Amino acid sequence: MRHLIRLLLLLPLFAMAQSYENYFAAVRSDSVSRVSALLTRGFDPNTVDPDGNTGLLLAISESSFKVANFLVGIDQVDVNLANRNIETPLMLASLRGYEDLVRKLLARGADVNQPGWAPLHYAAAGGHIKIMQWLLEHHAYVDAESPNGTTPLMMAAGYGSGQAVQLLLDEGAVPTIKNKVGFDALAIARQKARPDAIAILSRLTPTATPTPAPALPQQTPALAEPTAAQATQRQSAYALVIGNAAYRGWARLNSPLRDADAMGQKLRAMGFSVTSVNNANRQQLMQAMVKFRLRAASADVSVLFYAGRGAQVLGKNYLMPTDADLSDAMQASTQGVSLGDVLENFMPGKTRLVLMDARLDHPLQHVSGWSLTKDLDPVAVPPGALIIHANRNWLTALDDGLQKNSFFTQALLDHLDDQQNIASVLRKVREKVVRATSGKQLPWEQGSLADFGGLILSATRPDPAARPAPSGW
Repeated sequence: MRHLIRLLLLLPLFAMAQSYENYFAAVRSDSVSRVSALLTRGFDPNTVDPDGNTGLLLAISESSFKVANFLVGIDQVDVNLANRNIETPLMLASLRGYEDLVRKLLARGADVNQPGWAPLHYAAAGGHIKIMQWLLEHHAYVDAESPNGTTPLMMAAGYGSGQAVQLLLDEGAVPTIKNKVGFDALAIARQKARPDAIAILSRLTPTATPTPAPALPQQTPALAEPTAAQATQRQSAYALVIGNAAYRGWARLNSPLRDADAMGQKLRAMGFSVTSVNNANRQQLMQAMVKFRLRAASADVSVLFYAGRGAQVLGKNYLMPTDADLSDAMQASTQGVSLGDVLENFMPGKTRLVLMDARLDHPLQHVSGWSLTKDLDPVAVPPGALIIHANRNWLTALDDGLQKNSFFTQALLDHLDDQQNIASVLRKVREKVVRATSGKQLPWEQGSLADFGGLILSATRPDPAARPAPSGW
């Protein structure tokens, strides 16, 4: 009797072991019917094999396309689980060029920017242009660095194609970044004997002097401003561009992603080295800021552009990541990112500009027991820094969704590259917004710049000595 009881107790374990073996055998044989039957009986699709592969990962590795497409459509399947090599389904599908799977994984919210090796590294190594474009459209970090400092551009140069190299360069990849053994993309292309990549990268001479912008027309001495050509010699410019629109549990904002994308393009065209992040949770937001601080360490000018939700809690102002709890004020204060901290700790440079196209139109305004006014308290702005707010009261955006870009961002896009000093540019921006909104929105400024009268943002140059992002990106 004792042996019978023991046998009965062990039967569930035998059944579980049998299901385990049957499941991964069914995945390898690309049998959707067998996989489906096991899942119907309660088998966990996120179970891993001895190598840490889920069924989805194994299906992609084994080219079991029917099972892979079946599993990616099941809500219970975690598409971001990685194996022991820290490879995710999106990474493997990107490496192998499985376009249909990549498209479905992105639709499921697969992580594009996890630390370390990223899907863009893998797609670049395979030279899969369409997949690279999709990843970049989903805001993949173009200069993401692996643990050994390798960027997607290096992978494209060494293993991909000239077309992949050119695509990354067009998207703002920095060719002068070096990995931990001191190789940049061109050195890797030469080492791997990749003629197309060598030809493209050889044309990018980091020591080349940019062509000076035309001088301004002669003015009277009292009104004369420094010419763009003069300012070019002293301005290495960096920008961090953030667009947050998709907030957990709340209505999606219409214009921040368009605003951020347009501003990133504008600043790149002006000679800025741009770091972009969109729809960032708190971890991604902090990682982007750390990356920016290191890359911009030698900056003369640094700019932060933020489009998304903002909050003021107990007198402090916050940028709100997409995973913040907008239903609880105290959570907002702990999960948000303090604007003062960003300015003080993450924006290097002699001159710092913050362009805030923020909205305060969320339920925190109505939480009882909290003082959450729309009027911002003054931020302690350090010397050499200036904050430009879209509206003096951070009121709900008047234009969200009515046209491509917000009134404030559109005015910046129209005038930021004017060959005039920043004071003149901001005056034009303010006047344009006031006219467009019939006086309902008035941009305002906090802080001061030592070189307020001489700073010309259109006269900038990339910094050839730009520091790479930290390892793990």
